[in-house]
Amino acid sequence: MANNQAHSPQLDALRALAVSGVLFSHFWGGDGGAGHLGVRLFFVLSGFLITGILIGIRADTHSRSEMGRSLRSFYIRRALRIWPAYFLLLGVALAVDIQDIRKTAIWHALFASNILFSLRNEYVPWVAAPWWSLSVEEQFYLVWPALMLLPPRRAMAWVAAAAITLGVGFHCFMSGQGHGGLAASFLPPAAFDALGAGALLAIAQSNRWPLAWLPWAGAAVLVAIILAPDQSPDWLTESLSVLPMTALVAAAKKGFRGVPGLILENPLVTSLGRISYGVYLYHSFVFAILISDKVGVRLIDHRGPSLFFSGSAITILVAIASWRLLEAPANRLKRLFPYKATAAKGPTSVVQFR
Repeated sequence: MANNQAHSPQLDALRALAVSGVLFSHFWGGDGGAGHLGVRLFFVLSGFLITGILIGIRADTHSRSEMGRSLRSFYIRRALRIWPAYFLLLGVALAVDIQDIRKTAIWHALFASNILFSLRNEYVPWVAAPWWSLSVEEQFYLVWPALMLLPPRRAMAWVAAAAITLGVGFHCFMSGQGHGGLAASFLPPAAFDALGAGALLAIAQSNRWPLAWLPWAGAAVLVAIILAPDQSPDWLTESLSVLPMTALVAAAKKGFRGVPGLILENPLVTSLGRISYGVYLYHSFVFAILISDKVGVRLIDHRGPSLFFSGSAITILVAIASWRLLEAPANRLKRLFPYKATAAKGPTSVVQFR
């Protein structure tokens, strides 16, 4: 398979950076800024990696039957990566009926949490709040393969550019409607600019387009965002932030050298990135337990350093157990579903950690 998406430790490190922002926001900061940026970085990474997989499928399939087998493998491999931990946690949550989650169980079971939150303009229940982005990801998987595989190859970049444009337009429209509540961030079009930017990067690398300008453009936009006056439109800052993230992903895929490279390839950092899905999935439940007073005592009563360090440590331990006992064994089953019959013989079937 044409594989420009082989495993990269530095991309794992970016996952670690993204999930650390989420942990900081929810356990310490409370304002959500770092967590929101972390989720947006996840979306850029997802657009990049998933589109890379689809480019490989497109390059290596030459008939409808081959395409069908490859798409079946794509969806089974996605399910093996996402579903085991998610549905185990959902099952436990339903068994204990945490925060009356049974009332909205069907939404979460169908990966429609983002739609529910947008309609209600509240987290129902709040312990499931992080699931909105998982829902967006699953919805992305439903439509993106067709958009990348059905049009002519030369149209792929235009499709990705259209997604970016739609995302930017959505942010602008919702801002004009007076923010739009949770829907402004949680409905699928809100992620199109980030997902599309990652996808366009994968397409550009596949086509060997010159990208020497990208780090400079990303740095310039980052400086502009930092120095921008407070009255700058939020929707503009939201969408512009995607460019530095895309440049960061491109640089990490190529590989940072020197001190940045040593940091990004530190085993502790890459290990956190490897289990980042579990960290993201479980952290709100750890938060709920730590602040609960149902046993007559509240372990921690406010966000801050104590909650951040204790909550993060517990979450990471839970995520490690989840990875070793559930996620890694499920991931190993991917070898039974290669994108091509010959793919299993290669040393790296595309993005095995995805």
